[in-house]
Amino acid sequence: MGKHTLLAGCALSALAMPALALETSVELDGHVGFSGSYYDDDAGDNTNLHNNASRIGLRAAASESGITGFVRYERGMDMYNPDSDFTPNSSDSLGQDFVREFYAGIDTPYGRVTAGRFRAAYARAGKRVDPFYDTSIAGFSGNAGTYGGQGANYGLSNLSNGFSDRVVELTSANYGGLQFNGNVYVDRGETNDHDYGLGVSYASELVRDQPFEVSVQYLEISNDAISGVPFNNDASVGGSPGESSSIRASGVYDLGAISLGANYEFVDVDAESSARHYSTITATVPLDPRLNLAGAVSYLDFADDAPAIDGLGASIGLFYELLPGLNAYSAVRYIDYDDNPASDSTLAVAVGAGYSFDMILR
Repeated sequence: MGKHTLLAGCALSALAMPALALETSVELDGHVGFSGSYYDDDAGDNTNLHNNASRIGLRAAASESGITGFVRYERGMDMYNPDSDFTPNSSDSLGQDFVREFYAGIDTPYGRVTAGRFRAAYARAGKRVDPFYDTSIAGFSGNAGTYGGQGANYGLSNLSNGFSDRVVELTSANYGGLQFNGNVYVDRGETNDHDYGLGVSYASELVRDQPFEVSVQYLEISNDAISGVPFNNDASVGGSPGESSSIRASGVYDLGAISLGANYEFVDVDAESSARHYSTITATVPLDPRLNLAGAVSYLDFADDAPAIDGLGASIGLFYELLPGLNAYSAVRYIDYDDNPASDSTLAVAVGAGYSFDMILR
């Protein structure tokens, strides 16, 4: 073998080494969920069929030397966004699809940066507490409506719902269970009323196999656009009540025989005379390896000039794993409003099933 041939071979080997060291992965995941519900209030009763946040997602990642780049795209098949093609009761409806998540980021030993459309840290902290999330007794207002069947249960604010556009989120490395996060919600309007979030969480196992996690999140919203359900594209934060300051303190503790959750939110809306207070306590009890009993008790305290949805609510449900990935549930929710002119109380009953899957494509 000649000298030049040997040198060329060494050079090609050196160039090939980074490519060989690059680890890539592609994953496909999704959820298909449907349910039927019965709803009763002072105005009457009704029954509905719901699509419980059915969706399909694709995630790709590439890693080298402890640094991972990733991108995720998730498309939904529900009625959560006005950008969807879904038109209720319309014969020319083209479907119910819309982009739930579309983001990219970089994960390093020092932390992670994510940018795009997704549920940011404030919303995710609330979702972790709620065993009834994306079921047909969920509904932050306690009412039944076109957009039922998904999102947070009574007791969590609307800031726990939906997806935020144009978010940049920084998450620190894990320091013995302690992590910090910061968010910027970019306003696409001419006023540059950007919104900001800060948070800290701590996760640990106080006793073996008994995970414990607490989180405190702060959200400052300067954009005056209000985002209900469906999402308002003028708002930067999903579920935004307009100009406001919010604090969420939440936690979950798995004791094995019972899993407990708690959430408190202080939402101070500039346009209202005093702050809103959201409080909820949840519990999940495994009756056997495939059957769980879940319950929640919530209390909302609002000012007179705030939405009249404050009151005391309770939910209870059974969740059963029929097959790996295939789950069924039945649940009941009752709410006694403090001063709701439309109804003194509401009752919701739902039965449903959902199948979740996750597969590695490469």
